[in-house]
Amino acid sequence: MRLGTKLAIGLIVGFVAIGGAGILFGSSALSGQQSLTDPGSGEPTATPAETPDETQTRTASATPTATEASTPTPGDEPTARPQSFALNESDIAGYVAAYVNDRRDSDLSATARTSAALSEMANNHSQRMANESEMAHNVGYGNSRDRYERNNLFDQCKFESERYTAVIDAKRNRLESIASVGAGGYDGATVNETERRVARAIADYWFSSSKYRDRLTYANARFLGVGIAISEDDEVYATANVC
Repeated sequence: MRLGTKLAIGLIVGFVAIGGAGILFGSSALSGQQSLTDPGSGEPTATPAETPDETQTRTASATPTATEASTPTPGDEPTARPQSFALNESDIAGYVAAYVNDRRDSDLSATARTSAALSEMANNHSQRMANESEMAHNVGYGNSRDRYERNNLFDQCKFESERYTAVIDAKRNRLESIASVGAGGYDGATVNETERRVARAIADYWFSSSKYRDRLTYANARFLGVGIAISEDDEVYATANVC
């Protein structure tokens, strides 16, 4: 009886020991899991990981915008030369003749037959100056006297000076005035953009020169011819012949 009791007690102690070990093992495992929980809330804390948004955000912020790459800086673009103004050469010639007569004591005729011949001669010379881009009495086709002679005007266009002390003729370019003025615009600046302004600039140039002023104010001259030609670079060449 005593021996059976001892065996039973031994078995019970064994089971208790094994159960205690299990309890200790389970408690240790639970303690390991507990280390992954938030101490304050007891809820499991997810392991932090790099989100794809951070990488995408950094890449996007490093990419320049289209506005930054394409916006021009003011002043970098070269200034284009404006197109030539549509100026009428005949109108300029008419205004020049009027401005010349305004500054004379008596008007010169710009409509007579002789005036028409003078104007044609003046036109031809202005066109040659424009073609050569040179303001000169001789641009390779002879001087003023040569032109008067070729057009049968040399003998006709002789007259006495104001005090009748000398005879004025086409020698030494004494019956011819020439000019060159700019028209149109460049780099945003506009000059002589109308026929009147071009004509005024030509007349002002002539009458600011004692040489040309004297040629255009001969007291005994009767006729005037004006020729205008505009070059491709907006330079206006003018010739005035008197008789």
